[in-house]
Amino acid sequence: MSYRHEFSAQNQCVNHDSRTERCKHRSHAPNFCHDHRPAPRFDITRPEIERVVAAFYEACRAHPGLGPVFAKHVEDWDAHESKVADFWAGTILHERGYEGNALAAHVNAGNVQPGMFSTWLALFDSVLKAELTPDQAAAWSALTHRIGQTLRAGVVERDTLPDGIPNLGKTVFSPKA
Repeated sequence: MSYRHEFSAQNQCVNHDSRTERCKHRSHAPNFCHDHRPAPRFDITRPEIERVVAAFYEACRAHPGLGPVFAKHVEDWDAHESKVADFWAGTILHERGYEGNALAAHVNAGNVQPGMFSTWLALFDSVLKAELTPDQAAAWSALTHRIGQTLRAGVVERDTLPDGIPNLGKTVFSPKA
């Protein structure tokens, strides 16, 4: 018999017995579901994640600074959005399915500059606020900004000379307000 991954509004496994601190289907830690995935980081569904990803890339394609960067690398937008939705579902819901390395993708793109991240984050935040509840938007935004710091560091490190000296000869993207 197989069981479905289900959480209550309090991010507790619905099959969890609080008296015994165990799932009714298998032994596990209190905040883990029967398939041993942690509870979602915050209350959101896979369809909501997919909606945000689609809205974000629609905004990206129309953005004068970010649109050309993505256009250079993305040929199949549906496949790209699906892969990014898998990334976020893995990060937020702890679903399995994302295959890739987000840091390597941004570093290897070659045309991603450190200054682009603030523009990307601002655009993503605006989509979150438009598509989600305030609590969902705030939780996802905080997570996105932490991940953005890591990606930014990876891109900046790419442009670092020996001994950690920044390579200031690089042109950095500077969006117009």
